[in-house]
Amino acid sequence: MSEKEKILHKSMRLKKQDIINLNRIVELDPRVQNGFSEAISLSIEDAEKQKTDWKDIGTIVFKKDLNKIVHEDELKKNRAFYIKEDTFKNVYNDVRSTLGLSRPRISFVVRLTIINMRYELEKKHVRDNSNNASVNIINIDGIKLINKVTELLMNSDDLTNKEKILRIKTIIEEGDNAR
Repeated sequence: MSEKEKILHKSMRLKKQDIINLNRIVELDPRVQNGFSEAISLSIEDAEKQKTDWKDIGTIVFKKDLNKIVHEDELKKNRAFYIKEDTFKNVYNDVRSTLGLSRPRISFVVRLTIINMRYELEKKHVRDNSNNASVNIINIDGIKLINKVTELLMNSDDLTNKEKILRIKTIIEEGDNAR
């Protein structure tokens, strides 16, 4: 590591799916020795090394996770991680340009890298075990849903919060049924 190479210290609050994905990464990737923080850093480093179609990654949902339970204490914790500044900027800019976003949230970019890493590990795990197991995936156009919700919120000053929430719920249900 050169003198001028900067290391960023980032943190984020994990959601239920993040915890499930990171647990699976820790289970499948022998490089991960120190838990979630290391898994997050490795997911970003791996994302920089490979050519990823972020539009596809944003639509992945792992079917076997739909009924998993995460302890509430896990959801309250912030997870910190370290990453080389250049590595993070490269991945951030790749996600930004691929998805056509002006300023994606750091947590959004990190979540995509976590999903990508798990997806790649699951594919490798299935190939390695070759016991006719498959990765069950539901494709949902998450970007399209986010854009619809954003449009609704920007153009609904006359609606009450309850009406906004009900319309968001309808948008999500329509997107979930359009598999």
